[in-house]
Amino acid sequence: MKIIIVEDERKSLMGLTALIGQLEERWDIVGTAGNGEEGVRLIAREQPDVVITDVMMEQMDGLEMMEAVLNQGNECKFIVLSGFADFKFAQKAIQLGSVDYLLKPVTKKTLREVLERVEQKIREEKHQIRPSTFSEQELWERLYSVPEDAAESYLKELESRMAGRGVYLLMLKGDAGFTVSEETKWKEIMKYYLSGMTFHFFSGGRHKLFFAVESEELTRLEGQIREGLKRGKSLFHKPVVAVSYFLPVLKEFYRALKVMEDNSNWGLSVIQMDIINEEKLKAVECNKFIYPMETERNMIRHIGELDMAAVREDLREFEAYLKKQVYHYADIREAMLCMTVAILYEIRKTSYGIYEEISHLNVLEWVKTRISTDAYATMMLNILGEFKRYKDNVHHCNNPVINEILNIIEKEYKENILVEEMARRFNITPEYLSTLFVRELGIKYTAYCTQVKIEHAKKLLRNSNMKIYEVAEQSGYMDVKYFCKVFKKYTGKSPKEYIQM
Repeated sequence: MKIIIVEDERKSLMGLTALIGQLEERWDIVGTAGNGEEGVRLIAREQPDVVITDVMMEQMDGLEMMEAVLNQGNECKFIVLSGFADFKFAQKAIQLGSVDYLLKPVTKKTLREVLERVEQKIREEKHQIRPSTFSEQELWERLYSVPEDAAESYLKELESRMAGRGVYLLMLKGDAGFTVSEETKWKEIMKYYLSGMTFHFFSGGRHKLFFAVESEELTRLEGQIREGLKRGKSLFHKPVVAVSYFLPVLKEFYRALKVMEDNSNWGLSVIQMDIINEEKLKAVECNKFIYPMETERNMIRHIGELDMAAVREDLREFEAYLKKQVYHYADIREAMLCMTVAILYEIRKTSYGIYEEISHLNVLEWVKTRISTDAYATMMLNILGEFKRYKDNVHHCNNPVINEILNIIEKEYKENILVEEMARRFNITPEYLSTLFVRELGIKYTAYCTQVKIEHAKKLLRNSNMKIYEVAEQSGYMDVKYFCKVFKKYTGKSPKEYIQM
């Protein structure tokens, strides 16, 4: 099920994206937009099954966007989100065909229930459609977009038209996804190299493209596909994995999708296959993988020293190690996750505020979906670049107002100075102070204040014989339980565990 989210609040947009990413793999976010006008264009281009939209947005609100989309003849379903518990919004949304109207914030459980209802509604509507009225191209598109338990009529129709001919299924999976222009170009390339053969194309969302080729001359077919892959990769210079599966009967279609998705992970390994398939993988012998702990230790030390040149070399060394021998893709992914967790934990120990900002990027989810190790070092360096910027700015900020504020926080950290009070001292608005703080330091005012208090607490725990409740008081916390909770949140350890380190 293809989903588009239209939401002008970045935090809400990132939250929804993360929630859906934690649900079902078959629910694929194919695009996001920041207002109704962008939404209309995106929906026309991507043709999603479902659009999740906010109501109140600038330029064109969610309800106006729904009207524009419906006037274009698009039959997608809408889920409307709003922070307003106002019946007139709900009433208008329902009139426009909204499947559901939800108030913010939306929980994971509620979102799952709503998406399952929408999926069921789409399934029921598709059951009412007569497959015999579709072209073969439309049948392949429908076959991919519906779940297996709703596909019987499409399978039967395609089987009757193909008269028992086998199908060669090819999946191209892109590490960074495919833009609309890239998708179009891949179609043109494959059309050229598959000339004279009957084939159908269908999109598997932003990251996957499929070609169903009616041919049993596999040697000739794969030779032509290899030429097409060389041409495409030379044009885009992006990691793309090609996975194939020969379908003797269409009933194996959904098994083929699962096998191909799993086999696409082999792009992480250094096995030399231009087209990955089950038969070739049977001959692969993987080496035992040993996690490079020494590289991790060096990297953590260099992060602490803010030596980005050394960190860059550590990351290159890590990538080279992953490519040194043939390892199982599961070992490689686990190693990338372990290294990422270690890096994030080091950032968290230094600045929970920065760690919190980085968490919105869903870095671990990004690592879990990679089909190539090529972009890993770049991603980590970008994150650590933001971390270094924060550390550098804290000590060498050029803004005189922020420098004065930092000095006040350092001296009066136990006073719990609210942003409103600090803004009043400088005769500026709280909103301006908050914006200025984030712009100059890359961290929120409240997060920075807490970070300063926790740093003082860490020094007291390390260098004094104070009891934990005394450390809490000296750090500006009258409630020792709350202090322990915040301390663990910012350091990953309780005060007691920290003392025992």
